Amino acid sequence: MRATDLDGDGDQDVLSASQVDDKIAWYENLSLTTGVDAAPHENACAIFPNPFSGQATVELPRTQGPLTLRIFDPSGRSLRTERAVPPCQRFVLQRGELGAGAYVLHIITAEGQRAVRFLVE
Repeated sequence: MRATDLDGDGDQDVLSASQVDDKIAWYENLSLTTGVDAAPHENACAIFPNPFSGQATVELPRTQGPLTLRIFDPSGRSLRTERAVPPCQRFVLQRGELGAGAYVLHIITAEGQRAVRFLVE
């Protein structure tokens, strides 16, 4: 798996190859959050720094109930589940066993869910 700007639009896309089924896949990055907005609204979610190598901070939405954070790889496989309880507004995401590449963090609350893409170096 490799992250690079494949289509020249200025953001990191993902290229992966599989020896198992001889496939090469390109995942175009349509919107990558690379930090915190200057004036985030109360339901904003962001990961920074992005990309990261050791740990990153996740800005969580304001919610009344507990949050579930799930990390998925590009194939949709769930890799890790974490929990956070309000009034927590930030969560430290440790790299742990995550290899270099692209991932999706799903943040699930009683109000709904959001997905944020991130890269591990």
